[in-house]
Amino acid sequence: MKYIHALLLVSIAFPLSLVHTQSTEPAVAPISEPHHQTTEADLKNTIEKLQPDSIVLEIDGKTASWRELYPHIQPLVESLNTSESANKTSTGDAIRTIMQKLVARRMFVMEAKKLELIPDTEARKKIESDIETNLKADKQSKYKSLSQYMASFEMVSPNLLNVSFDELINVMYLSEKLFENIQLTDEEIDLYIRYKKAVKQGIDGLNVERREAMQKLAQDPDLQTNEGFKKLAKEYSEGVEAEWGGELKYDFTREELAEVNEIKEFNWKVGDVTPMLETSSAYRIMKVLRSIPPETADAPEKLRVAQILCGKLGETENLKDKEAIREKLTPLKQKAAIDEYIYKMSLDYAVKTPLFPEGLWKKPMVSSSSPNSSQSETKKEE
Repeated sequence: MKYIHALLLVSIAFPLSLVHTQSTEPAVAPISEPHHQTTEADLKNTIEKLQPDSIVLEIDGKTASWRELYPHIQPLVESLNTSESANKTSTGDAIRTIMQKLVARRMFVMEAKKLELIPDTEARKKIESDIETNLKADKQSKYKSLSQYMASFEMVSPNLLNVSFDELINVMYLSEKLFENIQLTDEEIDLYIRYKKAVKQGIDGLNVERREAMQKLAQDPDLQTNEGFKKLAKEYSEGVEAEWGGELKYDFTREELAEVNEIKEFNWKVGDVTPMLETSSAYRIMKVLRSIPPETADAPEKLRVAQILCGKLGETENLKDKEAIREKLTPLKQKAAIDEYIYKMSLDYAVKTPLFPEGLWKKPMVSSSSPNSSQSETKKEE
């Protein structure tokens, strides 16, 4: 349940401000037949033709106008229309993503109403508590309390693109009923472990080759001179410092260098080159460039060093901890089920938009973990 509420909050449960709109007879924007993936040029061309009352979204016969959608995507539209825009592909994708969230939460509201799933007082309190927990866990959230979050819903105009707090609660309750039983099976965990072990065997072989290459490089006499080390670091090191010959732009104490290299002591002197040093995450060869005098009598000596870095491949995941694996993968499985359900709803509720005539969603991979496709089997609680 904790996974589902977090996923729904991230995916669809966000209030957005909308300007007040008056009821007028809308002008319908033409919706062309799907024929290809919408490009940024297509999107810009469509937007340029829109009028404030043009219909830009249809869900189950209900419509939203350009006036209502525009405040949600205004910065992105302005970016799309700016010739200096650096990445219009991501701008178009961002517009699609926001529209997906807006449509998804409205479809879930419709679904909850159709299935007559309304939480009782106890269930509602539990959902509100879960929302508050997720808000507090999100350090980037501008809402510091549940009451502040609830108040934000009262500041927006009611229309197809907005939901009330009560509707959000119904959506969260529906998500529990549809997705709470989607968990990772022991068979799926075992399959994952076998896959990761097979991958690890291949990675281990590559790491052996990397270790041997670094051991051979450590014997190169050119490492003994500053210029020679600099040249080899530029050629072989994978660290960002390779650009300037491997020199790290930081002065380390010997204790810090010992910790970084996972050794007891770092006793090399100025001008020395270490042998290959292997840690849990990398292989290194270091050269001590110079000693930095202590700033005070009791301060430790510091060293400026250069390195040739070769990272180890692969993760250090503990494949014996099945519960940790379950904790990691269960949200992914539930997210896939939510995505599949949203796609099916987009077909059931006949979602259309002239901005993306091919559809807002691509068909997801078939998942055996999704809720029963027969939505009518979800019954109202007694």
